[in-house]
Amino acid sequence: MDNNQDYSKLIAQILRKKFPFEQAKLNMYLNDDIYNRIPSLIFRLQETSKYSEIKACIESFHGILEWTLYRYEFSRKDNYVIAPLILYEIERNYINKAQNTNEKEVIPEDDYKSICKNAIKDIPKLAEHIQKYFNIKD
Repeated sequence: MDNNQDYSKLIAQILRKKFPFEQAKLNMYLNDDIYNRIPSLIFRLQETSKYSEIKACIESFHGILEWTLYRYEFSRKDNYVIAPLILYEIERNYINKAQNTNEKEVIPEDDYKSICKNAIKDIPKLAEHIQKYFNIKD
């Protein structure tokens, strides 16, 4: 991975060429603090019937980490998340928003940093996979 390359918006830029967003948090991570959170794309499509297609694509990707798409349970609207599978598992099993717990509190620091680094390394290859899967042109 080129340390000077910014991949934080790459997945969103590619997906929105085929799937118009109603809303999106485009940055998957913060360039000035890559350990702020596990990289993820939070978004909502204009056409809700397309999530299963995107999920099939994301889950067919073979990167350093396993990736998934899931409905974000802590939003008032139907937002979805593309993220490493580990983040989904943590949110499903451990995080209690009422107590303000986050993924940093349930993963050992070295593991957490490794997940963040590997997710960022996966992003360009995941973006390429999405482009090929949906035949999205540059």
